[in-house]
Amino acid sequence: MATSATLTTTHLSTFRNILDEWHQNRSKTTPTKGFLVPFEELQQSSKKDALKDVIVAFRTRPPPNEAAEKFHGDPDAQDAAETEAASAAVEFCSGITVTSAEPGVFFAHVPGMKWSGPTLTHKPYEADLAFGPDVGNEEVYQRTVVASDILSLALSGGVGCILAYGQTGSGKTYTMESVEHRVARDLFDQARMVGKRLVLAQGGAQASDTEAGDIFEFNVTFLELLGKHATDLLESTEEVDAQGNPVRTAIAVREDKVGNVRPNLISSLIRTSEELEELINKALSHRRTSATLRNATSSRSHALLTISIKNKLLPYADEGQLILVDLAGSERHEDSKDHDKQCMEEARDNNKSLMNLKECVRAKAKMAAEDGFVHIPWRSNKLTMLLKPIFDIESRQPSRAMIIAHVSPHIQDSVHS
Repeated sequence: MATSATLTTTHLSTFRNILDEWHQNRSKTTPTKGFLVPFEELQQSSKKDALKDVIVAFRTRPPPNEAAEKFHGDPDAQDAAETEAASAAVEFCSGITVTSAEPGVFFAHVPGMKWSGPTLTHKPYEADLAFGPDVGNEEVYQRTVVASDILSLALSGGVGCILAYGQTGSGKTYTMESVEHRVARDLFDQARMVGKRLVLAQGGAQASDTEAGDIFEFNVTFLELLGKHATDLLESTEEVDAQGNPVRTAIAVREDKVGNVRPNLISSLIRTSEELEELINKALSHRRTSATLRNATSSRSHALLTISIKNKLLPYADEGQLILVDLAGSERHEDSKDHDKQCMEEARDNNKSLMNLKECVRAKAKMAAEDGFVHIPWRSNKLTMLLKPIFDIESRQPSRAMIIAHVSPHIQDSVHS
């Protein structure tokens, strides 16, 4: 029987002893595996395996001190001094162990309770990659976005999608904002390289950087999906709600007559990395947040940054798309029990959309691995409708999805993980 976070905290010293024994026994027989190519050699490596349509990476972050302390205070403490003493007496205990970086394997240490006392169940999970708490944002970006050639795919008329998924407070927004800014840094350099190759392939002379860069036209939209309500993060407004969040015009999310899902959003023409950086910062400053048990400024919504790429040298070619999605956090009842009615409804809608997304991802992965027809239920939710370009089996555009699944490091969260 799994335990609650409060009960887990009560028996934390026992769980730590069990975990130490597990680590000692495992280290004698099975060493931890690292990445196949060291980070220092990654950019020089020419190794390119056949890339899958869906690539999954785990990431767990180091625990911030203030986050760790939220689990340590005695819920029955009568005053702040008693709570502080209880916090100091108990150290952080990890609920996650990465045992292989590539292929990715991590163990979730799930607390339980039997008649004989506390127990730990060590459950293994596998993915393509696994990033421990010591791996920085640049390495995550290089091993996911760069290694999977997502920018090149979008510049070649395909659809590349990067999604950050995980529990509230597990580090999704931290990862995705770093990815967005690194995409802004690299996209135009990559476009010049691809442009030069296209000019040569068309029989032209060697193109300059300026000429190669002018081959592509970039248009950017930024949508926020909060519960069932979509808004435009690039819309300027001075009206705010009771929580101080801006009030924006509702945006309809539906298919048009020819089957495209294109909400009526402000589309900004971007010519440089600096312009894209500025637009990202502007949109992120408009995103709705609210205080939760885990985060004083938690992002309560899905945020979708879409970069549409038109090839002016090949005007009849499909437009490429780069879709970067910072998903709202998944929440258990324990995470949302202190929410007001509106936040509880939003959390319920977010969890439902994440469940629909999971079904679509599983179906897409199954379609790539098996022969025969596989139904992908992308029409079941507004979130998956917005991601139609990567889920529509009738699309002629190649697509690739990189999912970075974030796992909380706390043993109190391992049941959720």
